[in-house]
This record gives sequence, structure tokens and C-alpha cells, in this order.
Amino acid sequence: MDSAPMTVLRKTEYGMQKVIIDLYRDVLYIEQKNERLLYHTENGIYYGIQSLADLEELDDFWKLDGCNVVNMTKIRRIGRHLRVFFTPTPSKESKSASICWMMMKVLGSDIKKKMEENKTS
Repeated sequence: MDSAPMTVLRKTEYGMQKVIIDLYRDVLYIEQKNERLLYHTENGIYYGIQSLADLEELDDFWKLDGCNVVNMTKIRRIGRHLRVFFTPTPSKESKSASICWMMMKVLGSDIKKKMEENKTS
């Protein structure tokens, strides 16, 4: 039997929680409801991650711009022109994500705090 681990979401009393299930071992059947995939297992129902809004419900993913959600455990530097980088010394080829001006104004100190935490991890 093949193995196909996949990350899905489970509703809890505290909100959505990220969980890994195996498509072949755990899933009894898959249902589509309102354009959302529901994975039914012996242990309950899990929701497929299908949009940025789904990821925003997770603690470490923050919406920094209208077109992206950033894994805050990965940022290492804030650059000019409203960009976050995932390496401490970015170059022209470095991966980066944009931050809208308003989010930088509102979350700037929190982003810098996360960046400092990432230096120690």
C-alpha cells in the first residue's frame, strides 16, 4: 500500500488546527461540500487547505499583503520597499514576500519580534 501524508485542518474548540493524515491509511472517503474537500476518517472530519484564508487560521501564517500569507517562523529580515526575506543576508535572487503599507504599520513591531525569535531557533 502506498503512503501519501497530507496536511489538513481539524476544527477544535480553539479554532483550526493543522494535522497530518495519510490519504491511503486514514481516509475512508472524500466529500466535496461548497467547493471544499472534506476528508472523512474513523477519527472525524478533516478539511483540505484550499485557500490563503484557510492558512490564516493557523498561528504561524500571517496575511501581510492581499496576495500572500507568510510563514512567520521563516522570516529573517525586513528589507526596503516593504519586503520580508527568508535569509539573513538577502541578495537579488533571494525569495521574498511583500508587505502592504498598512500591515507594516499595524504589525511592524510584531514582525520584528518574530524575526528576533527566528534568529534563536
